[in-house]
Amino acid sequence: KEKPDEEHLTFSKKDISGTGSIKSNSLSFFVNQPFDFLLCLDSSENINFKYVLALSKATCKIGFEAPQYHDLLQMSIKLDENKQKSVANILKYLKMI
Repeated sequence: KEKPDEEHLTFSKKDISGTGSIKSNSLSFFVNQPFDFLLCLDSSENINFKYVLALSKATCKIGFEAPQYHDLLQMSIKLDENKQKSVANILKYLKMI
């Protein structure tokens, strides 16, 4: 994201070195948080986003069913044409847990 917002963590490719080192304190703090659940609402093939997801210490990573995230997610939901409906499905199943 170009313009950071105080309430949301943002990062860019500048925050990750070519060798994979995290250069941003806030991004390093984020990936080291032991979240119970981490929702991945991305379905792109952005390598930096995938790398951050892989580094995350979250116990359960949940997101959209996609080949590029298959090995990183503990729970995946099929992405509908309507992304809002897909997000609602993720929340529905989380409430069941």
